[in-house]
Amino acid sequence: MIWLNRILCTMRKTFIIILVLSLSITSFSQGFIGDTRDKVKSKLGKYINQENITASFQETDSTVTLHLQDSKFKTADFIYEFNYNNVCVAEIKHACDTCIKKYFAEALSYKKYHWIQINSTTYASKYEGQLVIHTLSENGIFSLNIRKIDLPKYQYRQYLEHSGIHSRATKNDSW
Repeated sequence: MIWLNRILCTMRKTFIIILVLSLSITSFSQGFIGDTRDKVKSKLGKYINQENITASFQETDSTVTLHLQDSKFKTADFIYEFNYNNVCVAEIKHACDTCIKKYFAEALSYKKYHWIQINSTTYASKYEGQLVIHTLSENGIFSLNIRKIDLPKYQYRQYLEHSGIHSRATKNDSW
């Protein structure tokens, strides 16, 4: 009977660890678009410290890249692109296939953007969000790209029209 209790205790601990890690990954993959470079770096630093993760940063004049190399996670790169005002305009995630599918589904779950499907790998938000989300798989590398498209409303409509979704997107006057 003692061995059964030990097994159940071990199973509970394993379940709790898996639950905590999955919640951590979810909270980490939330949006940075619109944040300043300093805010993005601060959020990433807090995440790394809270989760006690082995990671490194690489920074250029227009990007901040977080390289995850921790044994708790599969290797992944998270790239944040900034405009000339140092405001984040794109998030690019390179990770395993399952991780990218999870990030994609999570991003699409934000109903406030009213995502419109362009094709099986690309969605555009309603005008107020001005976001395009795209997944890509090339040579065994899986990525998710969320990008702010800063266009006047008429050009955003042209973008949607060019994508072949203008009629679906403009059914609602909020477009």
